[in-house]
Amino acid sequence: MTEDSDYPYPDGTGSWSYHGRVVRSLPKSVAKRFLKKTLLIGITYLDHEGNEIEKKQLWGIIASITTKRGVEVTNPNTNIKFYLPPDLASLSPAKKGEYRLKSTAEIVTDPDYLTTWTSRKPAPESKVHNE
Repeated sequence: MTEDSDYPYPDGTGSWSYHGRVVRSLPKSVAKRFLKKTLLIGITYLDHEGNEIEKKQLWGIIASITTKRGVEVTNPNTNIKFYLPPDLASLSPAKKGEYRLKSTAEIVTDPDYLTTWTSRKPAPESKVHNE
């Protein structure tokens, strides 16, 4: 998710879901305890018909949490930012240990939290041609 978008695809489309529910709110009273914690993220991208396009694994430190931008995660090695919806219920405590990212073989040791998401691309708009 880019800094300027509330959608998971770069073209500004799509929707996020966590266990089948669409996310729209942020419980501000508990957000503070997640700041500066390490988060390991798994994302499955689907096309509009539900077919898997790709899977990504990322990690970083939770830098901020806002209703508008969601959960901002910054990878300390690359300074790349990634944004997730503002649903703190999706963050689960991680078991101690080493986690290897399949795409990069990078090892993340003892992350604080884990989260998994599914992002579905919207159906293409049908085009009407007047002849």
